[in-house]
Amino acid sequence: MTVTALWLCALPSALAQTEDWLVLPTTTDQAEAPWMAPTVRAANRALRRQGIGVWFPDSARSVFRERGSFEPPAPRDDEISAWTARTQAAVRTIVLGDRSAALPELEAVQAFAEENLVALNRDPQTAGPVLDACLYLARAYLDSGDPEVASRQAQDCVRLSSSASPDPRVHPPSIIDLYETAQKPSAARGGTLIVESEPAACDLRINGTLVGKTPMASDGLYPGIYQVQVECGPDEPGRVHRVEVPLGSRSLFVIAHFERVVRSSTLLYLQFEETPEPQELTRFAREVGRSLPASAVIVASLMSPDVMQLEVELATQTESTIVRLPTSSTGPDQELMNQSVEALLAGRCVDLTK
Repeated sequence: MTVTALWLCALPSALAQTEDWLVLPTTTDQAEAPWMAPTVRAANRALRRQGIGVWFPDSARSVFRERGSFEPPAPRDDEISAWTARTQAAVRTIVLGDRSAALPELEAVQAFAEENLVALNRDPQTAGPVLDACLYLARAYLDSGDPEVASRQAQDCVRLSSSASPDPRVHPPSIIDLYETAQKPSAARGGTLIVESEPAACDLRINGTLVGKTPMASDGLYPGIYQVQVECGPDEPGRVHRVEVPLGSRSLFVIAHFERVVRSSTLLYLQFEETPEPQELTRFAREVGRSLPASAVIVASLMSPDVMQLEVELATQTESTIVRLPTSSTGPDQELMNQSVEALLAGRCVDLTK
């Protein structure tokens, strides 16, 4: 990866006073490269030697997936078949009157559905079973003598499966009535989700269901977690944003190009198709830092197979501090990384390859 950068150095006082730094690998390779994880570990060790707090790789990845976005799940066909079979077995247990055995099974079925919601609701063949499984759980609560819990479950079914309709052939009238009541406008449905994107006019999916184009305000929502995807390309499932909608409004702004380059399945990093413009790289690095949050981001990229560049990005700074150092396919030497971090903290632009 070749990066063109201006060698402008910022004031060291702005760097030395920050905490919770993030080391963010950046690449144009098609997969996670062997140098990435060792580089993050080496830079974190060097920062900690200087008394700087750091984001450890697993924590950064998991927190970004929670507060930012994550790759859409892709359950296998055999997993979906097993989920469907488990649902039917639990329903038979309800019919036979063994509610104590059915309830934990249906709760497990519901957990699988929510974990894979955007994939299941995206496919018409599995969107209906998502609602069925949800209402089966409401039935189990109702049959167990918990009408209030059953009513809340029906509201969850509306939240999770807003576009599906219950099949009266598989659900008793009491459950159909419960669901239809939950669908009616009420004070409890006072949430509004406003989604904008760059660019605009992208497909908007909520909990896997296509609801329109951005920008869009979806009102009449039950408070709770909604899984939002903005999709600007054809047949390209978008990253998933977990958005908690209150009684009131909540806004989300999605940068489509950023969504296409950020990766968080095993390690948090940026993967470009081609060498990014410096301004774009800076913007996206700061976007990752904002999501965690991190007070500073060290962008690590390869200038060539044996030269690495480290660049500090701060949200409040217009200039960057840059260090170049020798490296290998498995990352740089720890002592060289220590020297590089010392230079970054001092605000010195240094080329250790010469």
